[in-house]
Amino acid sequence: MATRPKGEWLAQAPGSFVALSHGTVHYQLRGTPSDKPLVLCIHGISADGGQFANLAQELVDLGYQVLMPDLYGRGWSDAVLDGKAKNDEKLYTAQLSELLLQLGPDTNYMSGKALHVIGTSMGGALAVNFTAQYPRLVRTVTLGCPAGLPTPLPALAGLVKVPGVGELLMSMVGKGATEKNTAKAYADHLRPGAKEHWEATVQRNYDLGKYHPGFGPALLDTVRNFPLTGLQSRYDIVGTLDIPKLLVWGRADVVVPFHLSEQAVKCLKPTSTLFLDECGHVDFFCVEELASQMKAAVIAQLQEADQSPADVSASAPTADAN
Repeated sequence: MATRPKGEWLAQAPGSFVALSHGTVHYQLRGTPSDKPLVLCIHGISADGGQFANLAQELVDLGYQVLMPDLYGRGWSDAVLDGKAKNDEKLYTAQLSELLLQLGPDTNYMSGKALHVIGTSMGGALAVNFTAQYPRLVRTVTLGCPAGLPTPLPALAGLVKVPGVGELLMSMVGKGATEKNTAKAYADHLRPGAKEHWEATVQRNYDLGKYHPGFGPALLDTVRNFPLTGLQSRYDIVGTLDIPKLLVWGRADVVVPFHLSEQAVKCLKPTSTLFLDECGHVDFFCVEELASQMKAAVIAQLQEADQSPADVSASAPTADAN
C-alpha cells in the first residue's frame, strides 16, 4: 500500500490527481494542447512540481502546455514504501512515462510531437535517464545542476544508508537544522527573492513532515537507492544524441558542486550552456536576475528547436521503464 498524505495537506493541492500503478500522483498541467510540443518539468529530490510554476507561466504565455508532476512521496503524491519498488530512477521514470500515457487525451503527447524535457538536480538526473531510454521522444533537454555524475559523497550520506541509523538521524533533525541545511541551496539565502523562497521551502518541508507521513521515509529510501552519483552511462548516451541540450549551473552551487559542470560538458556535449555567477543550487528559480536569465535561455532553446519541428518516429513509452 502507498502512504497517502493527510487530508489537511491534500486540501491545499493546486492541481489534479491520477491513480497510477504505485499510488495516486498529483500533477499540474498548465496551458492547452497546441502545435507545440508538451513541456515536461521534473523537480529535485525534496521539491515538488510547483517549483517550475513561474517558468511554466512564461511558457504557457508563449503557447506551450506544461506538465509538472510531483514524484512519488513528494508534494501531494503518495509515497511508495511497500517494499515492492525502490525509490530509484526506475520507479520515477516509470511514473513519468505512465503519467504521460494517462494524460494523453489532455495533451498532444500522443500526436507524434516529441517532448521538451526540463529537469533540475535529481530531476536533471531523471531527465537524463528518460532521454537515454526514450531518445526519439525528446525534442530538447534542459538540465539545471543535474545529479547523477560520479563524485564522492559526504560521510553523512554513507551513515544515512545504514538501516536504523538513517531513521535515527532523520528523527533527530529539528527545524533549526532544517533551516540551516536548506540555506545551503542558495548563494545567499537572505538576499531578495532567495529569502522568501527559503522561508517558503522551510515551511513546506515542515508541513510535509507533519501532514505527509511518507515524505521522510521516501526521501530516505531515495538517498539509499537512487544513483545520485551513478548515471554516467546515461549521460554518455545523451551526449551522442543530435538534439538541442541546454546545461544551466550556478557557480556557487555546493549541493551539486559546480566543478561537476566540466564533467557534464564532456559527457553531454551541450549545444548551449548558462553558468551563472553568484548562483547557488536553486537561485535560478527565485532571484529575479538569475531567474530571468534561465527563462530566456530555456525559451530560446525551445523556440529555436520548434522552428524546425521533428516528429516522433518511435512508439510512446509504456509504464515499464525498467
